[in-house]
Order: sequence, then structure tokens, then C-alpha cells
Amino acid sequence: MSTPLPPSIYYHIDTSLCSAHLLHVTVSYTATEPAHVLWLPTWIPGSYLIREFAKNISALTYRINATSDDTPWQALNKHSKNSWLVSAPCNSKVEVRYTLYAFDLSVRGSYVDQFRVYINPASALLTVSGLEHLPIHVDLLATEFLKGTLISPFGRVPEPITLATAMPFKELDNVRQLQADNYHHLIDSPFELASHDIGHFNAGGIDHRIYISGIHYTHMQRLAADLQRICQAQIDLFCLAPFNQYTFMTMATDNSYGGLEHQASTSLICPRGDLPKHSESEQPGENYQRYLGLCSHEYFHAWLVKCIKPVQFMPYNLQQETPTNLLWVFEGFTSYYDDLMLYRAGVIGLDDYLKLLAGSMSRYLQAPGRHVQSLHDASTDAWIKYYRQNEYSAQSEVSYYVGGAMLAFCLDAWLGKHNRSLDTVLRDMFSLAQNQQGISIDNLQHIIAKYLGNAETTYIFEHFILQANELPLAEACEMIGLSLNLEDNTWPLGIKLGDSQNFPVPVLQVLVGSPAAHAGISAGDTLVAINSLKASKSLLQEYSGSNGSDCHNIDFFRRDELHNAVLEGSPSHEAKLYKASLSEQSTTAVAKFFTRAGP
Repeated sequence: MSTPLPPSIYYHIDTSLCSAHLLHVTVSYTATEPAHVLWLPTWIPGSYLIREFAKNISALTYRINATSDDTPWQALNKHSKNSWLVSAPCNSKVEVRYTLYAFDLSVRGSYVDQFRVYINPASALLTVSGLEHLPIHVDLLATEFLKGTLISPFGRVPEPITLATAMPFKELDNVRQLQADNYHHLIDSPFELASHDIGHFNAGGIDHRIYISGIHYTHMQRLAADLQRICQAQIDLFCLAPFNQYTFMTMATDNSYGGLEHQASTSLICPRGDLPKHSESEQPGENYQRYLGLCSHEYFHAWLVKCIKPVQFMPYNLQQETPTNLLWVFEGFTSYYDDLMLYRAGVIGLDDYLKLLAGSMSRYLQAPGRHVQSLHDASTDAWIKYYRQNEYSAQSEVSYYVGGAMLAFCLDAWLGKHNRSLDTVLRDMFSLAQNQQGISIDNLQHIIAKYLGNAETTYIFEHFILQANELPLAEACEMIGLSLNLEDNTWPLGIKLGDSQNFPVPVLQVLVGSPAAHAGISAGDTLVAINSLKASKSLLQEYSGSNGSDCHNIDFFRRDELHNAVLEGSPSHEAKLYKASLSEQSTTAVAKFFTRAGP
């Protein structure tokens, strides 16, 4: 009989079929129950949708107390959609082997080819029910493709293959040996084997690393210097970092974009044009600002959601939906602070920050659903609505990112009347987290009431969080020395069109109560002609500004059938959409408001 393994879970990952986007995974452990279950998460923290990662697993087999490589493997039977049942004597050595299809380029899944191995363990590595607390050992076996140095185009000096991760690891020939404290530590620590450009900086006495894969031309010293200031500003806000080292992992692509937070790292994907080149101006351009804002957002999550958590996430249940009514806090507040920290850190100036803030206000004011769905319900419904939007979603939903950020701005202004700031609230929340307490809507209301009083806080929660009332952005701006200027940006005749280069012109959405809706125009239609002229976005805009008594003949296709409708351009009951801009009444007052940290 083979010697039982020490109380740990061991993974062996073979990348020999990486060019086919396949991994062979073997998990080994000592059985503690005669019948036990292996399972894989159905979702990943930070992305609130059932992803069904188990769909990518196939060919599961197992063996018990193998005495040699020739010991036969047996088929493993499914227990549920994301779990498998194993029968083995207690204290026996169990090995389970399976194939993983890894062809998801997003930050939520796993992706492998001959140039890059990216593994998000929540989407790839099975665990044993009841043994999730055990230490983890992972052996990542590199293939011939991934052992040395990749050839780069255009004469660029190639970088060697390196491993990017927040987990501790060792290199032994072509094997990378990674370690995690337990399964939850493992699934919070993605790792990438690729050719990287690497940067380092220190913030708050803590080592931070930057890894960038993909073809790019990044000025690494500039990026490290800017990120250092942003990270230091966030550590200063909370006075303490909840990690002892941090890793930024970025894949540069043509036009992909996204990020996912982890406790001591973040995984990002962005257009290579968003990364700073050596020609980047002293004040970051819009593309670089977008990337820095993404880094700032995910880094802020190390406190707000990874450390400060909703009570519903303590602990996570990764086998089923886990709704919380507080995503307007955990994503919304984070969305308010991501760009704000660029300004506080001195990476961008006040004018650039106000443009970013006005952009957020515009996104809020251009969403008709802000009058329909409350922030509370937007959070609770995230699992069934936010990631599953349709043509009507913009008119029935509000984004807990954008709406939550605008509420955070208003709260910050209201707290300013009491010589406090939203920073104060965040630090109080952090204190609860350090005492292992989660955040509920009740204890959050209690924290805010300490500074605003019970009556004002109750009104805010009942009126702007539990109900779908429009946030008083103009009033909040006025309080801090800003003027909010609004430009009517309602879709012409209630029609939101697709790319103006296409013909026929696709209709993406139609506002309820608009002339187009009354005439029967629908999302999915394609416009052919307006008043006998070839349809275009500019022509539609021109007619929308004509006399309200005018009628317009629209020829359009629905599926493959040609139809005609008459639009009356008279006033309607459609929702009004606006584009926002900000101007300063007092530059000094505005600058003081956004840089203060509160007592």
C-alpha cells in the first residue's frame, strides 16, 4: 500500500496540449471520508453571474492507492452539475485526473495556448468537500513552447517566460511550484505563465509588482511611478493595507477591456493603446487615464469587498447565487473613488478629474432606468439582470456601478456639510472588517447616521436607495462649488441607432412614450428611408429638431419584411436624457473638497 499523503491537496497541471487550449489536471489527496465529493465553483467572487465553469471539464477518472504508473484509472460519475462523487477507503491516496478546455480570454476564466498559460483556479481546479481548509501545492509543468524565450516582432528585445502571481512559488527546471494556504486562497490567486515586462515599486512600505504580457510598448518606469502615487494615496486613506505584497497582472490586446479584483492581486486586460508609451504627455491622455482608473478601481477593491465584505459573503457560497443588496456600495463607492484617487494622488489635474466626473454623471443621466429601478433592487437583481441585459434593460434598470458612484458623490457632499467626508465612513467600515464583522444595510445606515443624524440618513436610504428617485446631483454640485450644466441628449424621436456607417441603419433601442414607440418602431428593426431619403443617423437627428407638428414617413425592415410607419414629432412622455458638464464656481473650494480626507 502506498504511503498516505500529508494533509494537503496536490495539483499537477500538464500544459503539453496548450496549443489545443487543453490542460491535463491531476488532483491528489488523502481521503478522510469513504464517500466524498469533488466540486468546482459555479461563479467567481467579483463577478455576480453563475458561470458554470464545470462545462469545460471532461474525461474525469480516478484511482486509489496507485502502486505504479500502470495502475488503471476508473471513470468518475457525476454527482451534480458541478460535482463528482468519489468512493474510497479512509486514509487512502486518491488521484483524480481530468481535461480542462481553457479558451476564455476574459479575466474570469482560464486561457492557454503556446504563448500564454493563464489559470483562474476558481474556473479550473476542483476541490474536495470538507478539505477546503487544507494547504495547497500546485506543480505547473511548462511545455517546450513555454520553457524559454518567445520571439517578439519588430526587433523588440524578447522577454523570458516568467510566472506572474501573488502566490509564493519556486522554479525547478520546467516546473513552477506554487503554494496556497487553502482553497479560498488558491481561487483568489490567478497565475499566468508568459513573456512579461516587469516593473516594481514600493507603496506604504509594501512591494508592488507589475506584469504585462502581450505585444505592447509600455513605458514601465512611467507606469510604476504613476501607480505608486495612486496606491500610496489609497493606503493613506485607509491607514493600513490588508496585504503584505501586491501584484498587477495585465494582458495587452487590441481592444479587450476588463478587470477582476483579488486580495493581493488584480487581473486586467486592456487595449495596448491604453498603456503609456515613452511619448506619453506629463498629464495622462484619455486612454492612459482609463487604464489607470481600471487599476485604481481593482486596487481599491482590496479593501472594499475583499476585506470589507457584505454579510452575505461571509463566507462565500460558490455553488449557488449569493445576492446582496449592497453592490451599490461595493461597486458604486469603488467607482466613485477610482478616478478620484488619480486626482488625489496628483496623477491628473482638477480639470481632467472634473471631465471624468461629468462623464459618470452623463452615464447616470442617460439611463432612463434610473427612474424605474432602485439601487437596492439593482444590487439584488445583479445575478439575473446586470450581466444579462437586453434591448429594454436601459429603460428598466440602473447600474449599481454608475448609480452607486453618483450616490457616493452626493453622500460625500452631504457629509461635507458636517465637516466629514465619505472617507470617514469607509474607515469605520474597515474597522468593522478588522473585527471580522460584515456590512449590512442596517449597520451601514448606523455608521452614516453618526455623522448626518438619524432623520437625514433615514430620508436618504428610503428616498434614494430603496426607491428609484433621481439623485440631486445639481444640489450636491452647488454645495461644493460646482455648477452642473445639462444638455438634452434624448435620442432623436426616441430612437437609439447603431453604427452610422451601416445601411440599413440598425435600431438598438426605442424609448417608451416616444414618437417612435407610438409609431411601432422596435429594437431590432433597420431603417431604410426617412421621408423618402436614405436613412442615416444625421438625417434622423435633423428631423428630430423640426416642428413638433411634422410627420415623418419611415420605411424599415423587421426581420426580412419591409414596413412603413408614420412618426408624429409632437411632444411625448418619453424619459429625458442628458449630457453633463461641470464648471467651477470656486476652484479653491472644489479642490479642497476633493482632496480632504475628513477627520
